[in-house]
Amino acid sequence: YTIAVYNGGERDVDADEPVIVTDLLPEYLHFVSGPETCTAVGSTVTCTVDPADLPSGGEHMIVLTVEVDLAADPGVYVNKAVVETEDDPAPENPECPTVVQRSAQPENNVDCEETPVVGDPGLEIVKAVYEASEETWVPSDGKAEFGDSIRYRLSITATGDLTEKGVVVTDVLDSQLRYAAADCATHLPCDVTFDPATRKVSVNVGDLAPGATVDVWLTVTLPPAPPQAAGTTVTAVVPNVAMAASKASPEAPSNKVITELKRTTPPVPPKPTPPKPGL
Repeated sequence: YTIAVYNGGERDVDADEPVIVTDLLPEYLHFVSGPETCTAVGSTVTCTVDPADLPSGGEHMIVLTVEVDLAADPGVYVNKAVVETEDDPAPENPECPTVVQRSAQPENNVDCEETPVVGDPGLEIVKAVYEASEETWVPSDGKAEFGDSIRYRLSITATGDLTEKGVVVTDVLDSQLRYAAADCATHLPCDVTFDPATRKVSVNVGDLAPGATVDVWLTVTLPPAPPQAAGTTVTAVVPNVAMAASKASPEAPSNKVITELKRTTPPVPPKPTPPKPGL
């Protein structure tokens, strides 16, 4: 930001009269650097100007460098600057002048600058299936037994250059599945709900910084084997797709995963042939 302080009066600024410039940074904009005569406390930057630099008609320039926080939402941020002296104090509640006011009163000691913040949000969700092996979970080969428990690993990544706020993962379970549990692994505690009527699992994982990834683990139970005759084979296919969305990013689907179930029962053994009676 370049702040131009202009003395529009008919006389020079008094040599012993402090000139104070206050820059009120909006939320998510942070002070990085400026002249040695400037100090920052929180979002308020205060600069002093040598009165000798402001004779009648004189101008003094202040350049401030600020940084936009990664958590900033896209939008317009207003930076307000105020200059004052003992003879010309700032308003008690300085307000940004309109274009008309600025033209009619160029000597006004309050001015504002609108700064548009843009970014490219993005979410990616990848799903994988895990199966139990002894006392741990290992990647599945896509085949399982009827009645087994499996876990879906949902990896959600913020792929854009903005913090994804209010990330929500949803998964509508296939009618063959029975919901067991869901959690966010080592991520901050997340809010999990399951609606039996719609079979939807919803997981609120909060905010994700650019490049950050969170894993959501969803545990389900596969359907039991249906009744079957001896010597027959029954199969089933269980598909699953999850979704991820945030305040800035629309719903993004995961890859589709499929778990195949198969069960074959042994045939009925033949009845033994009784021996023929002998003589």
